[in-house]
Amino acid sequence: FNEFWKVHAGAFVHNEEVDNFLDILSSQKDRHDDAQTQYYPFADSDTREQLRHTFWKLPSTAAVKLLAEKLREHPFFKDYTVIEAADSANGQNSMKAEKEVKTAVGENGLKTKTITLSVDMLTTGTTVKEWTAVLMLDNSTSASKYIQTAFRAQTPWSAKMENGESITKTDAFVFDFNPDRVLKVAEEYA
Repeated sequence: FNEFWKVHAGAFVHNEEVDNFLDILSSQKDRHDDAQTQYYPFADSDTREQLRHTFWKLPSTAAVKLLAEKLREHPFFKDYTVIEAADSANGQNSMKAEKEVKTAVGENGLKTKTITLSVDMLTTGTTVKEWTAVLMLDNSTSASKYIQTAFRAQTPWSAKMENGESITKTDAFVFDFNPDRVLKVAEEYA
């Protein structure tokens, strides 16, 4: 992924591939339970609604900035508030970034949609109850950092729907497009 998200002269080196990745990630399909069909996180109607608030871990601040621009213009992801939690050079710290995320989520996370982009900020010691998924989009190999980041989605949360019904978060997702890393991290962590 470090190569995939590589930035040169203020643009993604693999710009067209990044656009294709976002399209595939969000290509909406009905669930047919066909083992031959690839379901990506936002494409599957069964999970799409659960992914209102997600955390995406990227390899660089430059990638965060460029991806944020793309998400804000993308036909599907433009409906999400995108938070860039990666710019400590401009005085941003974890507390400010967490506050920005919680402000974007608002009082009722069922009425908003957010994507938080980060490199390392907010990967430990942060609780945003509404996050339901983490997308691992970097090449990090540290088991402790990986597990800490994955745990960002596991915090319990419940909310009231407009009809007065309560719903409770029962699922937490970690989407990792590097299966070798998952196996290595699980072994090291164990």
